[in-house]
Amino acid sequence: MARCLAGLARRDVTPPLGIYSRSWGAALHDMASGVHRPFTATALALQAVEDAASSPQALLALDLGWLEPAENEEFLKRLRHATGLTGPRLLVCLSHTHSGPNLTLKLSDRPGGHLLRPYFDQLVQSSIDALREACASLRPAWLTLAAGQCNLAVNRDAWDEDSQQYVCGYNPEVAADDTLWAGLVTADWAGPIATILNYGCHPTTLGPENKVLSPDYIGSARQVLESHFRIPCLFLLGACGDTAPREGYAGDPRVADRNGRQLGHAALSALESLLPPGMELAYTGPMISGATLGTWAQRRVGGEALAEAEMVRNASIPLRIPLKPKESLEALQTRYDQSERALQSAMASGDVKSIRNATAMHERARRLLHRAPLMPPGDSIAIDCCAWQIGSTFLLTVPAEPYSWLQVELRRRFPGRAILVSAVTNGTIAYLMPRDRYGIGLYQDWMSPAGPGGLEMILDAAAAQIGRWTGESQA
Repeated sequence: MARCLAGLARRDVTPPLGIYSRSWGAALHDMASGVHRPFTATALALQAVEDAASSPQALLALDLGWLEPAENEEFLKRLRHATGLTGPRLLVCLSHTHSGPNLTLKLSDRPGGHLLRPYFDQLVQSSIDALREACASLRPAWLTLAAGQCNLAVNRDAWDEDSQQYVCGYNPEVAADDTLWAGLVTADWAGPIATILNYGCHPTTLGPENKVLSPDYIGSARQVLESHFRIPCLFLLGACGDTAPREGYAGDPRVADRNGRQLGHAALSALESLLPPGMELAYTGPMISGATLGTWAQRRVGGEALAEAEMVRNASIPLRIPLKPKESLEALQTRYDQSERALQSAMASGDVKSIRNATAMHERARRLLHRAPLMPPGDSIAIDCCAWQIGSTFLLTVPAEPYSWLQVELRRRFPGRAILVSAVTNGTIAYLMPRDRYGIGLYQDWMSPAGPGGLEMILDAAAAQIGRWTGESQA
C-alpha cells in the first residue's frame, strides 16, 4: 500500500476515421472504417505527503501501439517541456494496441497519412492537458493493490511441425505467467478516484482482417472496472513478449470484448479482496469455541509499515545493452526492392493469399530498412529503464517488449513484494528475450535489433535498485 498525494485526469484521444492505420503486415487495407471503443489518455500524478520539497511524478496510460524513435523523442520532449516532468518523473505507458494508427510520420504519403501529423499534435496537447490537470489536482490518498490470476494470456512461441518453423501463435505446451495486479486509488475526501490494472498479454486479439480502431481487449477490461467503480481505469501492459490471447488475430471486435471481460472480471475479483484504505489485518489471539479459533481484526497502519507506505521516489536505470550484428543498408535496400517487385507480381496475379503474403514481406522489409539508420554505431545501444517506489509497491518500466520471464524472475527475487512491470514505456526497441531464446528462429529475434544478454542486464539492474531501496537481499 502507499500513502501519498494523488491526482487523476483523462482525455479522449480517439483517432479520426480515415487515418492511416496499417499495423499488420498482412492487412489488405490502409485506413480504418469505424471505431470499436474510445481511445483514452489517462494521467495519474503522485507525490510524497510529508516532503514539501518533493516534486510530483506522473504516469500517462495511453492507447497507442508504438512510436518510432523520432516520433517518441519529439513526443517526450514536448511533454517534458510543457509539464516540467523530466527524467523518470514522467512515464508514458503505451497500451500497445495493434488496432490503432501507425504514427510513423514518414508514412504521411500513404492513404490516410495526411491525418498523421494533425493527430500526433492533438495527442501531444491532450496528453499535456491531462498531465497538468492530474498534477494540479493532487490530494491525500491511499493506493492499495492486490494480486490476482487470469489465464487470458498464453505462450505464443509455437513450433509448426509441418512447416518446420516457429510461428507466433497459441502454444499449449508451455504455461504462461497468469499474474495480474489490480490497484485502487482512494482520496481521503473524494473516495475512489482510479483503478490500476497491470497484466502481461499482447493486445493482438484483433488481427489483419480487423478494420476498426480499437484498444483491443483493454477496452472492455477497463469497462468492467469502470462500470463497477464509476472511475477511470489505468491499464499498464506487463512484460508480454512471449504471451498473447489464446484466441487472437481475429476480425470480429466481439472477440476482443470477450477477452477483455475475462481480464476485467479477474481484476475485479482481486480488487474485492482489498481491505479499506489505510487498514491492515492483525492477529488478535485465540478464542475458545468448539475449536480454539485464531482471530484477526483490522487496524490502522502505523509504525514502520506507515513509514514505508509514505515513500514516493523514482530512479533512472540507464543501461547499454548488446546489439546483434547489423545488415548493411545496401542489403536491406536490395531486400526491400525485391519485396516490392514480388508484391507487384502478386497484385497482378489476383491471388488473395499471394497478395497477403507479399504485402507482409514488403512491410517487414520496409520496417527493417526504416529502422536501420536509427541504430547507433558499435555493438550496443543505450536504453533508459525507470523504477518507481510507491509505498510498498515497486514499478519497473522498460522501453521495449520484454519476455514475461523478466517479471516472473523479479518477483521471485523479492517474494511478498508488489512488483509491477510496464512494457513499451517511454519508447520501444522491440523485443528482449532470455539468452536461450535467441538463435532458434523466433519472430521476436528476427524483429529486434537487441542481442542476447540485454534482458538479464535489465533484471540485475532493476533488482539492485529495489534492493537499495528496501535493504533486502535477493532470494
